[in-house]
Amino acid sequence: MIVWRGLGILVGIAGFAGFIAAEAITRSVTNDLNYYQGHILPKLGGALLGAALAVGMVKLLAKGNAPKVVIDKATGREMLLSRGDSLFFIPSKYLPYVVLGIGTIVAFVPAS
Repeated sequence: MIVWRGLGILVGIAGFAGFIAAEAITRSVTNDLNYYQGHILPKLGGALLGAALAVGMVKLLAKGNAPKVVIDKATGREMLLSRGDSLFFIPSKYLPYVVLGIGTIVAFVPAS
């Protein structure tokens, strides 16, 4: 089950798209269907590309997520409201690091 809040799922999709793009680029350059799975460098490239796309998505989402000040009628207190994007309870601003970390770990796991 995927758990997200706000538009945090888009950051995860952008990170995953980096890995898919890296595999597609590797296949088109090498003309080998198994090169991506058997080598570390394309996987690390996918991790970097995924993290870069996730950073771009975080910045894009931050533009539309300006906090709003609202006043509670009952108490008269001001409250700051924002969308709070997250994926698996991780705030979206940290997800590029998660994508990079998982991609690096996966790169060094031998293909079976």
